[in-house]
Amino acid sequence: MIVNLPEQFVFGKPLYPTIFDKATILFVQLIKKHVFANANKRTAFFVLVKFLQLNHYRFSVTVEEAVNMCVTIAVESLTDESLTTYAKWVSEHSFRIIGKN
Repeated sequence: MIVNLPEQFVFGKPLYPTIFDKATILFVQLIKKHVFANANKRTAFFVLVKFLQLNHYRFSVTVEEAVNMCVTIAVESLTDESLTTYAKWVSEHSFRIIGKN
């Protein structure tokens, strides 16, 4: 299940070690697996923002940036390199909410 991906372990180590890796795998797989009849990219983006919010981060991008990234993820083949690129993008646009642990 997609919702369990952030908690996967391989050889005793987290497969997605950072909060940004965890958020990214949810975001990417909701887009790639096309689990809903409609609105997969919008739902995936909402999940990304909400997951980060629940973990005390604010995510800030323009609508155009969000649309471009969602479409890019939808059309590109998923590789370790692309997943790293997406996680970097998530990290660069995430800001810790002050006063939250």
